[in-house]
Amino acid sequence: TLTIDTQIGFRSAADRAAFADDLTAAVLDLAARYHHDDGRPHRLLVAAHPLPEENP
Repeated sequence: TLTIDTQIGFRSAADRAAFADDLTAAVLDLAARYHHDDGRPHRLLVAAHPLPEENP
């Protein structure tokens, strides 16, 4: 089991899209580097969602 938790603020939708592209490339590279057909399968899920706005 592996857990990663962080918070990030994006300046714009374009920055968020660029981040998603970079993250996708990094995850695909790591999966290809460490995958072995005879290894124990694991599912990797990466999710991001906006945090709820705080009430003033």
